[in-house]
Amino acid sequence: MRICLIGRGGPNERPDIAALALSLQQADHQVHTVMTRPLQPTIGTGVELAGRRPQGLGPVGHLLRTAQPSQLRHQIAQHGLRSAAKEVNADLLYPLSSREVATAASVVSDNGAIFRQPDWPSPGDRDLAKLGGSDPRWQVSMAAPDVRWTLPPRGQPVEGRHRGTKVALAFRNYPTSPGHYLKEAMWRAGIEVFLIHDRLDWATLPSDTAGLLIVESKLPRIDLTGDNPGIPVAFWVHHGEHHIETNVRLAKTYRADLVLLAHSLHLAHRFSTPVHRFNFAAEPSLLPPDLAPWADRPYDVSLIGNGLDRATKAYGLRHQWADQLRRSPLKTYVGSGLTPAEMVEVYSNSKIVVNEGGTRHFPITMRVFEATSAGALLLTDDLPGTDSLFERGAQYVAWEGDLVDQCQSLLRSGNAAAIAAGGRAQSADFHTYDHRVDRFLALANAATARSQPVMQLPDSPVARRIERESDIHTVASYDPSVDLSELTDRAVWMDAAGAPHRIDATVVSKAKDIPEAIERSRACVFVVDEAASGDLRRSLPAGATIDTSGGVTCLDLGTGHYRT
Repeated sequence: MRICLIGRGGPNERPDIAALALSLQQADHQVHTVMTRPLQPTIGTGVELAGRRPQGLGPVGHLLRTAQPSQLRHQIAQHGLRSAAKEVNADLLYPLSSREVATAASVVSDNGAIFRQPDWPSPGDRDLAKLGGSDPRWQVSMAAPDVRWTLPPRGQPVEGRHRGTKVALAFRNYPTSPGHYLKEAMWRAGIEVFLIHDRLDWATLPSDTAGLLIVESKLPRIDLTGDNPGIPVAFWVHHGEHHIETNVRLAKTYRADLVLLAHSLHLAHRFSTPVHRFNFAAEPSLLPPDLAPWADRPYDVSLIGNGLDRATKAYGLRHQWADQLRRSPLKTYVGSGLTPAEMVEVYSNSKIVVNEGGTRHFPITMRVFEATSAGALLLTDDLPGTDSLFERGAQYVAWEGDLVDQCQSLLRSGNAAAIAAGGRAQSADFHTYDHRVDRFLALANAATARSQPVMQLPDSPVARRIERESDIHTVASYDPSVDLSELTDRAVWMDAAGAPHRIDATVVSKAKDIPEAIERSRACVFVVDEAASGDLRRSLPAGATIDTSGGVTCLDLGTGHYRT
């Protein structure tokens, strides 16, 4: 695919752009950069633009350029970016900030698309997130461009149908992992399941194991040791834009033969491995044996999830909805922190379940399937791809306008119960974890375990230690002499002074830099040389931990950062 990155700045200010360009090249794309300063020549094909005009004219020209108002400089840069990007004629345009979205929209072809972050404005019909929900062209990686997805055969699969089959299932053992539901469904199917929660030695698996399915987790990644005897490896990805760099990295670390996406099919192009759709599903064992009739349910509306008690950037709309529902005359349940069983109990007693995915990505959440399987009417923000799973208007309703008004209108309507029943039937017929087990086995049986190179660990001790933290993507060093050059798939600022104020991790070699490094780091501070010999605990916030190995000390700040 021909991809054009459009933005302002250069490699010294934006090593995150250089890392993105390299990652896209590794996924077998042709990468072009159109920027006011070019990336290093090894990254794609670059076009450098003048950010100010006129050029030349000696001292007079310099004075004219210096005196230009910021708005005029913006217009000059935008015009140059637009002209150069149009010349590239890319399949996919990547604006590198929200202000370049309009520029991309003005030059995208009728067959092209525009990538954007979820909290940026939509560029219109050529929005990749929307196209990825419906157009098969945008749902695949370059490794497998002709994969197509269809609904499974209608009906509930028969128990014991895969008796004699062996499968390895790896996931971190926390209560809300969907790995638990896959395990239950595999057991119902009669599969012999080899469970891995921490480390897998390939020598312990029978060679006739049908496949290894690794479930994305929020804790340290699963370790794989030894040589794979030829068993296909699938990595099931649950998150979108806000964890894409981590998941691209993990797919390589796991040497995955397949990447399975729970949603966000528009991100398939980021992977160098064949990508398949593998949505969340409903777990039948969580449902009560007798669901209450829709009309007799005690809650008119329920809303369960994170971000309900305080407004955050990611869940601002969800917090607003919670406040509106609490103040409405509707009989509501608004809450968070429930176990899966408790949540399904609420949904089973609700007429309407409200779903909102936040602004960090475009997720078709587990809530979609939990609500519909419990017989509630699903009212959801319009997430790309939902209408390929359920029929809009007949099996779920898309949110529009005022939430309370829409809920009241649905409750007064004569077809709300029928929509809820339609969603429940669709879930039972196509979207249980029993269906997903069948899909996984079909994919694993068709896959060939590829002979892939083992990822080489860095030689530098600090780079090797950072490599263990899959979720660390942006790194800044307070000591440019510390060797971080081997972290090629991360955005590394060798001088912390030029890095963003908030960053995933920092590297320090002097004790005096530790307090500022802690304040700037979201996740970790890596301490080397003389700084590692001091009393580090005096500087640490509550909940932080210290780990020392290989001559490098990691201060894990305990901020709840995403750990895979």
